[in-house]
Amino acid sequence: MLNLPYVLLIWMLFNMVNSLATKNTTNNNVSIQHPSLGPKPKFYHTNRPFFNIAHMVNSLNELNDYLNRGANAIETDVYFSSNATPVYTFHGKSNCDCFRRCGERERIDIFFERIRLLTTPSSPVFDKRLLLIILDLKLLRISHSAKASAGQQLASLLLSHLYNMTTRDNSPDGSRLRAVISISHVFDYDFVLGFVNEIESHGRDFLLADKIGWDVGMNDPLFAIESMWKRLDMVVNIWQGDGRSNCMTPFYNLGRLTQIVKRRDNPSFFAIKNYIRKVYQWTVDLTVNIRTAFRSDVDAIITNHPERVCNVMRESEFASRYRMATYEDSPWERIWTRPTRPQTSSMLTKPTLGLKLVNSAGDMLDSMTRFMVDALRSQTLLRYLFLSSYKQRQQQQQQQQSYNYNYYRTMDHDDDDDNDGNNVESNDSVTTTTTTELVIARIIQLLMKLVIGQKH
Repeated sequence: MLNLPYVLLIWMLFNMVNSLATKNTTNNNVSIQHPSLGPKPKFYHTNRPFFNIAHMVNSLNELNDYLNRGANAIETDVYFSSNATPVYTFHGKSNCDCFRRCGERERIDIFFERIRLLTTPSSPVFDKRLLLIILDLKLLRISHSAKASAGQQLASLLLSHLYNMTTRDNSPDGSRLRAVISISHVFDYDFVLGFVNEIESHGRDFLLADKIGWDVGMNDPLFAIESMWKRLDMVVNIWQGDGRSNCMTPFYNLGRLTQIVKRRDNPSFFAIKNYIRKVYQWTVDLTVNIRTAFRSDVDAIITNHPERVCNVMRESEFASRYRMATYEDSPWERIWTRPTRPQTSSMLTKPTLGLKLVNSAGDMLDSMTRFMVDALRSQTLLRYLFLSSYKQRQQQQQQQQSYNYNYYRTMDHDDDDDNDGNNVESNDSVTTTTTTELVIARIIQLLMKLVIGQKH
């Protein structure tokens, strides 16, 4: 039989150990310390690093504009020829967003070269604001048998024009940009295999761990997406999004987005290395919908108006919960929201249609004004209003267009009439905002205010 003093001593030691363990687990910003669960998720009650992603940035002129409006990431469309070759950055007219001109394009090698310069620390044009690019792959016109080849060719382009100087130890002479490769559907898995094999065959597999992530973009069933990633166990750094075009977002049900957030925050999935790390919503333009997205605890938003995302983030409700991500914030790190957080009321998460329309009138007017200015800027009438500068640019553009003609005819000679490379037009003939254009835009804005009765 144990003596009473020994029993008391053991009991005191047990209480001391238990109290220390409790103290360590009540910290506000805790890493889950469990060696069998792979990457350690974090509790974040404040300052979730956020990626403000500008939508459909397919030309070099748009790039600086969106960065100046507050974006720290961009989404770019990759258009493939029928022989699975990535040709240019181009969205196309189908499923185009409201109040956006969807014909902007650039040769993909030129686009990647420019992005590389902007994201290389030793470059004289280095811009620290650009952290991430989502490559939205337009794969529907490619046959299933050619998708592996498409993956190989895109990987080769990235190695040649974006990551050609990037090293394992992050040399300042190489691009530090992270890229999320967004396939359309789960049946595009051959593209992933071809891409990964090409990267590994060049001995650049460190890019797959540090620089490259993956996403399935077109709202396939979540169980199908999870099943595909389990089969492709060499793939890590998974993003998952949900949404519709900006025309439909105000009426879109957020049930699927809620399920994605729950999966990201579910500890039972932490042991799976290729599971959801970041959640985003697309394409969110209206301020009322941006607020709803923030309340859903997403990590990123794809938007045509990054300045509105910045404005909402500064509101008192969100200022302590979110901050703009920097390079030190990895896009592959899972940020775990505390499960016991208070639930938002249904009135806040699901505002009525009438409330959405009233609160969004100003946003729609702003979007319409920007769209009309862009449309007027590209029209022949405005070109001849500034004839002296137009003629000088026209000669340069004719030479470039002749080069583009031969390039697109070689790479994509069998495109349909809507997307024919032989009919590529330069949409950036007049890129400088002039006084006359601003006056025209102001007149349009005043007329719209008179018609709608909306005052800012």
